[in-house]
Amino acid sequence: MDTGKRIPVVAITGGMGTGKSIVAAEFARAGALIIGADTVSKDILWSDKKIQKKIIREFGRDTICDDKGVIVKQKLIRAAFMDEESVRRINSILHPEVRKKIEQLTDEGIKTGQYKFVAVEAALIFESGIQSKFDSIICIIADEKVRLERLMLRDGVSKDELLKRINLQFNQSYIANRSDHVIQNNGTVEEVRSEAGRIAEEILGE
Repeated sequence: MDTGKRIPVVAITGGMGTGKSIVAAEFARAGALIIGADTVSKDILWSDKKIQKKIIREFGRDTICDDKGVIVKQKLIRAAFMDEESVRRINSILHPEVRKKIEQLTDEGIKTGQYKFVAVEAALIFESGIQSKFDSIICIIADEKVRLERLMLRDGVSKDELLKRINLQFNQSYIANRSDHVIQNNGTVEEVRSEAGRIAEEILGE
């Protein structure tokens, strides 16, 4: 590959349980470097002591930590997804660092010359206001019932808790109307893979 040629950088977005990982896997097969914002965010949260201290100051040691002062995942999730303001508070700490890390990983991946394009898998593309950074945005949507079934099976979380988290994200119509491609994922995995493959070919001009 000509490393001097700019390669496309796209976003894979959609709410919880819509199937972003299926599209990401298909893009990887098409030659993309996949960068998962959720993975990056978790890596930063659990490895960066400065970020941990900021979060503890923001939410309170008694609220999110054990008796040794270590953040407890489930306590943090409950505190951070309490309401829109709580989500905003944790995102204000994590998002700037996540954005910087994604940009770093994107640049490093492009420089290797190994990839045909870069795909960032992230649920909060529009919420974090970074949509303009991508050449194309691919949105995956699914009916709420289907999403809940997938999430309850995957995460073992109650329906009420999942609905609360889903309702704190932008609604699907908002995201879909502002995306370049929309994939409906109420059917089979094969159908989603086929549509993702078609979009990958379009991105690459094949």
